Amino acid sequence: MNCRDCCRSTICLEVVISVVLGAAVGVLYAFGFITALTTAVWILFGLAVLNLILLVAGLYTASIFRRTPLARCLCCKGGIFLAGIIGTIVMALVLLSITIIISDTVAALVALLVFFAALMGIESILFIKCLICELCPWHNE
Repeated sequence: MNCRDCCRSTICLEVVISVVLGAAVGVLYAFGFITALTTAVWILFGLAVLNLILLVAGLYTASIFRRTPLARCLCCKGGIFLAGIIGTIVMALVLLSITIIISDTVAALVALLVFFAALMGIESILFIKCLICELCPWHNE
């Protein structure tokens, strides 16, 4: 297994998984199976803000210490990770600013929120995997 190939493009698979999760949760919400949405939106908003803070701190650290595993992984995974974070924050703010009732429009917004949150979660896992692969030289045997 070659771990140095962390920039290998998995974006198509990430988007497909995120779309499927977003559609499934949107349909479940539209039929009234998901009720405690406000709490989940607040949790996702908090996780997105925490990830944004960690990403900015990582960017600052990587700009000081160049040619490190952190800098390489941020170069490969940072853009998609940032898109997931910003999308999650924006959709959470939209859902928190309206009255959440069961309707088609709100179900679509919930589906978009879950899409971006899933993208953020998948990309954070792949970012950590990239860091582990970069830091462990014995994985490249």
